[in-house]
Amino acid sequence: MRRLLIIIAISLAATGLRAGTIIYEQGGAKLSASMEVGAFYGKAGNINFGFGIVDARTREVRTPRANTAEGYLKPKLLGEFTSSEIGTFYSRFSGVGTLSRGDGDLGGGTQGDEQDIDAEEYMAGWRSGDLMPGLGKDTLDCLTSAPMEQLSLIA
Repeated sequence: MRRLLIIIAISLAATGLRAGTIIYEQGGAKLSASMEVGAFYGKAGNINFGFGIVDARTREVRTPRANTAEGYLKPKLLGEFTSSEIGTFYSRFSGVGTLSRGDGDLGGGTQGDEQDIDAEEYMAGWRSGDLMPGLGKDTLDCLTSAPMEQLSLIA
């Protein structure tokens, strides 16, 4: 129970960077960031009616009792530059880091020593703003994004 309270306290402390927190703004340029945090700690006995955890990869049977901890961090950056002459250029990037410790998840999908960091989302675009007054604000919105396989931070 003490560990669970520690994880909850860490999660609440990390929410200081809320969605859309502006970290830089000058002229038409703006950069904002956010952070999402999640954690779990679980302790179980008599898993699968005493048979134990079946490892999904190796099909080995592990202990019928397990302690597991999992967590993730998901930072996000959003950038924007607005000008009356050229419209608005914008971009967004987010990554995610995951961690699993202990005996792995109770379903057998992880073994408890996994960790990974990957890019999750990248996109960039342009909005026309008031460049076409007869058609309305932001009539054109062009967007592109890169495949996530090309943005992996750790292979």
